[in-house]
Amino acid sequence: MLIAAGILVVVLPLCLWVVRDSPESMGLTADGTLPTAGAGAIAIERVSAGEALQTLAFWQLAGSFFTCGFSMSLLSAHGIPMLTDHGYSPMFASWALGVLGGSSIGFTVMLGALSDRLGRRPVLAAIYAGRVFIFAGFFLLRDNPAAILVVAVLGGITMAGTGSMTSALTADIYGRFSVSSVFGLIFLVHQTGSALGSWLAGSLFETTGGYGAAYVLACGLLVAAAIVALNIDKGARRIWRAATASATS
Repeated sequence: MLIAAGILVVVLPLCLWVVRDSPESMGLTADGTLPTAGAGAIAIERVSAGEALQTLAFWQLAGSFFTCGFSMSLLSAHGIPMLTDHGYSPMFASWALGVLGGSSIGFTVMLGALSDRLGRRPVLAAIYAGRVFIFAGFFLLRDNPAAILVVAVLGGITMAGTGSMTSALTADIYGRFSVSSVFGLIFLVHQTGSALGSWLAGSLFETTGGYGAAYVLACGLLVAAAIVALNIDKGARRIWRAATASATS
């Protein structure tokens, strides 16, 4: 309740004061330079959600992000039970997952800077591919707490960045003013994968008596997601059509 009140009283007014719809709403262009003389209109990057649904790039983004939701939900719901099944104490298992989440915070910033240099697609593909090794490490390492913690620290690289890379690619492909509607649909697919991941892993555990099948399935999906991510809108097109609006409006 206190957190909600703090957001309402402090954060929301700050957002209304500081955040702007776009650089153009301040009379600037996206890189911070002043508009060229005589420019009476600016481009608005927008594609409708219906139009986006008809493009391959949307389903590439949504399909790979589905795998993110599936794998992360599986690990969040079943990571601790799986580690305890392998002989680790509940306290250590919870610490391992905590280290994994904590290390992802710093790596999120690093991955953003890295994507500016290398591009969104290869970084996103590397995150999915790296997550395969993290899942394999958590599942295969037995009676080796130090190795599990190393995997947890390195795993922060792969736990972070999929959301920011996917939303950035959405803006690149469909335009900045389409992110809320288009990425909202993509995130719906992510959450569908999230719901399925936790449920299916539990169902497979009940059927097989272990987590092997669930982790193999997750790793297979992550390999596929890495391949798809590397080929998202490979032609680097800009699907959005520029509408125009007054720079001074």
